[in-house]
Amino acid sequence: MSSKIVLIAIAVLIILLIGFLGYRFYFPAAPEKNLKELPKEKSSLTPSQERESSSGHSFKNIFIADFGQNKVFGVSREGDVFFEYDGVNPRLPWSKQFWVAEYVSVAPDGNLMVTDAQGQRVVKIDRKTKKILWEYGHREHPGCAPGYLHAPDIAFQLKDGNILINDGNNRRVIIINPETDEIIWQYGHNMAMGDKPGFLMGNTFASETPEGNILITDTLQKKFLIVSRKTKEILWEWQKEDLKWPQNASITPEGNIVFTDRQTGNLYEIDKNGNIVWEFISNHEEDVYFVYPIDIFKLKNGNYLIADSELKKIVELDPKDNSIVWQLGKGKPQKQNHFGFPSSIAIEE
Repeated sequence: MSSKIVLIAIAVLIILLIGFLGYRFYFPAAPEKNLKELPKEKSSLTPSQERESSSGHSFKNIFIADFGQNKVFGVSREGDVFFEYDGVNPRLPWSKQFWVAEYVSVAPDGNLMVTDAQGQRVVKIDRKTKKILWEYGHREHPGCAPGYLHAPDIAFQLKDGNILINDGNNRRVIIINPETDEIIWQYGHNMAMGDKPGFLMGNTFASETPEGNILITDTLQKKFLIVSRKTKEILWEWQKEDLKWPQNASITPEGNIVFTDRQTGNLYEIDKNGNIVWEFISNHEEDVYFVYPIDIFKLKNGNYLIADSELKKIVELDPKDNSIVWQLGKGKPQKQNHFGFPSSIAIEE
């Protein structure tokens, strides 16, 4: 009897360890030195104190997935919370509740795509009624068989209505027909890591390019690649060996790619020729710096919208003088004055 108890205890410990390592793969700890060196904040702009940029404003609302509070917020530029979805909703059956809200994107119809990575699901939420319109995956049951996911961390509804998912621990990027729940496109091989064309080592992000191809971040290879949706041929790739943890990326209005290197706090914009056309190297001795920037977009006015999970802030950065012209988060004395762990942002213009 005692030996059985010991075996059961060992099995439980192994399961807990796997879960912890899976979490750390997608959210590695911010560098220890960064946390120790953080000085007190010198200033904290609020939306009512913002400085107009020379090119004007370029977004109306943002949606925020808060990994720490397991919620999705919709916030106006003025700082008013107009939408809130609580992942732990007692009015929903347990099987429909979130394990954790990790990524949010705005679908073409204005509703929200949300990934519940630890819960192994992707859902589409009606923005008005907050009802779940569509879901894929089985809560807390990872897998690679049809209908299953393993740590899906990114999801977008594409222009053609299909759903793009970065299925991280399955080492694949897939497109699903939401009418049939059939996988109609896949790049990468189920649970197989590799650095040859057609394989992925550690994919953590995927999105659609304006041309309809697929941008993928392979974090473990420190690489970004664009894959043809028609042929699955690699059309473009860029690698920087000294990056520590590149993940979320976005296409700029000029067609470039902007991304964050989470564990260094650095930000980059690269063009299709592989040139770094803008970079922000965080220096904690300066007034403006980042510790764990998790998401970034370039706005039409030329500024950058950045979410920093460690500083619990979302800011608009003017690259002309690296000043913050708008801020939401820590120190903001309005309705939502702090975040638990903002893990992604989506812009509504």
